[in-house]
Amino acid sequence: SGHMVKQLEKQMKDRAALLEESKQFIQQMETISSLSQRIAQLETTINPTPQTTAAISQHKRLLEKAKNRLQEISGSISTLNASKEGLALQDMVNEWFQETLTFKRTSAQLEVLNTRMEEIDAAFAEFTPVGPNLKKQEREIQVTENAYQTLLNHLAQAKLQQKNIEMRSTTINLVTEPIYPLAAVGSKRKLIILLAFFACLFFIVTAFLIVEWLDKTIRDKHRAAYLTGIPVIGAYPGPLGLKYRGYAKEIHRKASAHICNLLTPNLPVEGQAVISLVSSDSQEGKSHVAVLLKTYWEDLGFKVAYVSHGVDFNPASKDFVKATSMANVLPTDITSQADIVLIEWPAFSENTIPSALARSAHAYIYVVKSTRAWKDRDVEFLKVLKQQAPTTPVQLCLNWTDKTTLEEFTGLLPPYSKWRIGWYKLLQMELTTEKNVNLEKPANKKR
Repeated sequence: SGHMVKQLEKQMKDRAALLEESKQFIQQMETISSLSQRIAQLETTINPTPQTTAAISQHKRLLEKAKNRLQEISGSISTLNASKEGLALQDMVNEWFQETLTFKRTSAQLEVLNTRMEEIDAAFAEFTPVGPNLKKQEREIQVTENAYQTLLNHLAQAKLQQKNIEMRSTTINLVTEPIYPLAAVGSKRKLIILLAFFACLFFIVTAFLIVEWLDKTIRDKHRAAYLTGIPVIGAYPGPLGLKYRGYAKEIHRKASAHICNLLTPNLPVEGQAVISLVSSDSQEGKSHVAVLLKTYWEDLGFKVAYVSHGVDFNPASKDFVKATSMANVLPTDITSQADIVLIEWPAFSENTIPSALARSAHAYIYVVKSTRAWKDRDVEFLKVLKQQAPTTPVQLCLNWTDKTTLEEFTGLLPPYSKWRIGWYKLLQMELTTEKNVNLEKPANKKR
């Protein structure tokens, strides 16, 4: 039994040695596989260097040592396992070793080839646009070259023409020597500025003349007479400024005095005088003018009756339209004792005056605002009035005028400052007048 134990222990030692040799065999196989893969990578390098060649030689030496060591381990394993199964294992190991080397080498080559393929694809992607860009640049160069050649041709033609002129000019004989000016020619800047000034002045004056010619605004006495065709009897101012409000009563009195004095020839010597105030539209100022005229005549001692439409009679009634005399329309209790009757008729745009009543007036005062234009409808209203009362004088009274226009009728109005007196004389072209000299000697004063 002791012998059996020894045999078993020997077999166990042999089996442990076999396991140890198998472990070293596997390690050497891994080393050989790693070295073979590295050698394959180095050998398939695109551009090998001396360092690469030295590394390949070193790895091959290490591979050869690993192979020898593997052979030793394989022999040891064969000795430990000397049987038919051992021989079969040796053949299988050799075949597995060869296939493993082939697989590792092929894998390394495939990896290197894939890397190379990627590099080639990147090179294709980089150099593919180069062709079209080169074609584009060649076309641009060709265009530039053609332009340059054209310029050269033109330059050559110009040079030939210059030489031709020089050849022909040699036959020209100089008759008169050139004379150079001793001083520079003066600039025409002042003349141009003067002409521009007069041109602008001409256009401005022309524009004002055209506006003045086309404008139909009544404004003043002369334009009113020209536009309406009837005489202008007087005017009243618009709202007076703060400077002239203290003189408003005197200014209105003078304006009324001028109108009343010009109306005097139209008043009958005996009997009652009828003065009619008319206008084209309402809000022209008839009531304002009637009150001022009534006040002035009453200050002179006349009995004045002021009758207004819508208050004392109804112009929209049937009795008014068919009236044959003033007694049918006007209230007799107001007008019977009056020396002068002022009648404010409705505006022509609202109602017309019956022809029988229109012929009963001794004078018509056509009140119109100076700030508006004289329109075609005003001409028609005036034409109808003259047809209804052909023998009755119609005179124009301007309302809402400025102070300068009013002074064309009344003369200089207060306040009488030296500046205003001088300005009034300048407007009236009173340029060479002398101061009034009192020829009478003053009476001697008692001491």
